[in-house]
Amino acid sequence: MKTSGSRGTSGQISSPKECKKELADFAPDFLSKYENLCGPHGHLVGDSLTWADLVFYDIMSKILVVLPGALDGFPKLAKVMDTVTANEGVAAWLAKRPDTPH
Repeated sequence: MKTSGSRGTSGQISSPKECKKELADFAPDFLSKYENLCGPHGHLVGDSLTWADLVFYDIMSKILVVLPGALDGFPKLAKVMDTVTANEGVAAWLAKRPDTPH
């Protein structure tokens, strides 16, 4: 896995252990910023499901595979995840989508 981006890192992560460490170092700051931006209604913005919620859900579901407790201490973001999965259309898709490792 290559890393690059806003943290100013650039290089190669050579093992799953390194990937988990990089993510564990990055996630708390990332999640704190999003927790502060998050509204009180279980959505990142506004009071209904938006692309922001769906994109966050997608990213966060991948993070949670590597760091299962990543949302501990971030109740607004946990509520966003719950709100997205409670959406009838999303729930239907999650129930029938192909099982993939990513």
